[in-house]
Amino acid sequence: MFIKPLVQAEGVLHFTLIDPDQQSPQKAAEIAASAEIYGSDGIMIGGSTARYDDTNKTVAAIKKSCKRPTILFPANAEGISKHADYIFWMMLMNSQNRKFLVGEQMKAAPYVKQLGIKTIPMGYIVVSTSARPTTVERIGNVDKILPEDIDKVTAYALTAQYYGMECVYLEAGSHGGFTLSLYY
Repeated sequence: MFIKPLVQAEGVLHFTLIDPDQQSPQKAAEIAASAEIYGSDGIMIGGSTARYDDTNKTVAAIKKSCKRPTILFPANAEGISKHADYIFWMMLMNSQNRKFLVGEQMKAAPYVKQLGIKTIPMGYIVVSTSARPTTVERIGNVDKILPEDIDKVTAYALTAQYYGMECVYLEAGSHGGFTLSLYY
């Protein structure tokens, strides 16, 4: 995996997240090219409602304009592309829905294996920062974690680590205010 050696060498990495639902594949390719120029170490592609066709076209366009590794950040099994280098093999740790703990992963696993996409096991934790639930909070049916719930988020992160996940991704969802990724 490319992350561990880069973290050891650089100490910190920057990934740019591009949601295939938010712009055309050509515009996504322009964003990725700019991110590469400004030093982004990788391009993440995914979103709460991204589907196969949009994801596949977006990754293909990005690969033509950018040399950085492409990493799928899928909300479900439809967020996969044959053009991607890696996939964050995620478990939405604080989901109360089996679908996001193992269901979508089980549907995607044979396809990921067939395509030979390298997996990066990741615990994904959503923290609530606003009165209105974000899209990921609603779709993922999350066990609510408030920013001051340090013990709760730590317990979820440790659970991810003990399951063997290589990194943890904390976020507040779209327009939620923050994103933080941790690497073990």
